[in-house]
Amino acid sequence: MFGWSGCILRINTSDGTVKYSDVGDDLRKEYIGGRGLATRLLYDEVGPDVDPKGPDNKLYMTVGPLTGTPLSACRLTVTTKTPRNGFIHDGNMGGFFASELRFAGYDGLVY
Repeated sequence: MFGWSGCILRINTSDGTVKYSDVGDDLRKEYIGGRGLATRLLYDEVGPDVDPKGPDNKLYMTVGPLTGTPLSACRLTVTTKTPRNGFIHDGNMGGFFASELRFAGYDGLVY
């Protein structure tokens, strides 16, 4: 699909392994942008009983389909289950990291 790399880099900090996972076209069509993609992945992969401060919680850093294009979209969304109240929370940041992540061929990083 245009604008998406189709690949997410998954980094396990416990054992140091790195894996690549494919993001299907259906998921990219249904959830537009990095925020939607990260929220859906978190919903699917982190259950409601997971401790936000525990090792099973995940941190998603994702970019949207316009990141790194001449339209100057350069936002990175960071999504996780927050320890404050246990709900899904996200924030975003600007700078060059989002574009560099896209140029490296990834739609996101998962820790």
